[in-house]
Amino acid sequence: MFWNDIKEIYGKEVDEQELYKVFKFYAFIIKLESALEEALKYTSPINFINDGRGYEIYRKEKYLDGKLDEETFKELAKKMWEYLNREEFYEKYKQDKEQKDEQSK
Repeated sequence: MFWNDIKEIYGKEVDEQELYKVFKFYAFIIKLESALEEALKYTSPINFINDGRGYEIYRKEKYLDGKLDEETFKELAKKMWEYLNREEFYEKYKQDKEQKDEQSK
């Protein structure tokens, strides 16, 4: 249905094969955007912490060899997440970066 609408609207201006290629490109971008949105949900730090995958990585000897129990790890990681997502942190980081940039000149 969508393709038929596109053909009707733009088919007189552009060769149909080229129009179809642009249509396929558009469909690809929409699918890519959707996949990236899902990936973002899956890999967001807070989701990673909550579902246990983060704790598994923290505990593995090959990676971090963490010693905290899961509840303590999650609690601490969530507190860090909340701190890093506060506006005050960004302002403090921005000011610190500006000072360092001025010092390097």
